[in-house]
Amino acid sequence: MAVVIEDARRVSRRPVVMISIFEAGHVWSLTNGHASSNLNDTGTTPVLGSQSAKIVTKSDGTSTHLVLALGSPIDMTRRMFRVWFYVENIARLGTVSLYAATNSLSSASDRWFLLNGSGGGQFVGDASGWVAMTLPWANPSKAGAGATRSSITHLRLTCTDDSGGSLTAHFGGVAAVNERLDLWP
Repeated sequence: MAVVIEDARRVSRRPVVMISIFEAGHVWSLTNGHASSNLNDTGTTPVLGSQSAKIVTKSDGTSTHLVLALGSPIDMTRRMFRVWFYVENIARLGTVSLYAATNSLSSASDRWFLLNGSGGGQFVGDASGWVAMTLPWANPSKAGAGATRSSITHLRLTCTDDSGGSLTAHFGGVAAVNERLDLWP
């Protein structure tokens, strides 16, 4: 498994370019079913800035999405995504994922599982506090040909519960960090 988990408040000193944090005026939108959500949540101590985005799922296994359509494409060549997130009631976990796409989220996209409680793939343990997770390009699942790294136009954060109760997830931000190409070989 190539997922890198780092302390959310003391991440590595690799250069970071913030793509988005959930401050007032952010342009993320909420789609699909949700029980209750707050895109400008100040009730949980945020890891970045003064607020986060909070999603509460409907307890029926339906995915809830936070979607960002970028004004202009971003170039992720030689960069990886880093996502700051916090999950409450981890026992209700289905999945928490990040999608990156070129042109639209329905055609060419890549998906990383940040947390997967459905018994397969990339499971990461403790989510008792904010986590900063860096996602290398070696392991996403692909829709179509996958996203074009040099032209990412859409991002989607997705939460799904296990159909036995709601899942609450908080997102603090998404950034681009340089790949550590100097470590190999």
